[in-house]
Amino acid sequence: MLTIHLSDSDGSDAVELNFEHSLVSLSKWESEHQKPFFGKDDKTKEETASYFKCMLITENVPDEFLNRLSQTDIKALASYIGDKQTATWFREDPTQKPSSEIVTSKLIYYWL
Repeated sequence: MLTIHLSDSDGSDAVELNFEHSLVSLSKWESEHQKPFFGKDDKTKEETASYFKCMLITENVPDEFLNRLSQTDIKALASYIGDKQTATWFREDPTQKPSSEIVTSKLIYYWL
């Protein structure tokens, strides 16, 4: 889990936001956008913001919270999403051709 603290500004209260990059957030995002999160195409700013909303586990947060995220907050979220966050590792064989399989939340659930 990643916690971001937004200070009070422009009359808005200070708030602590908790984000979780998980299969649940992936599934929500893929359901909304009808495409794999781990696809080959880069995400638009809107798609990235949408994923941040899907990751948000703090309840009753107004939508305007996205406008209050700083570049440092956005970088922290991107780093958190990219971090492996597991003790599991796989040996990568440089001679092996990368898989062309499209990974979706449904496939990850199947693997479990």
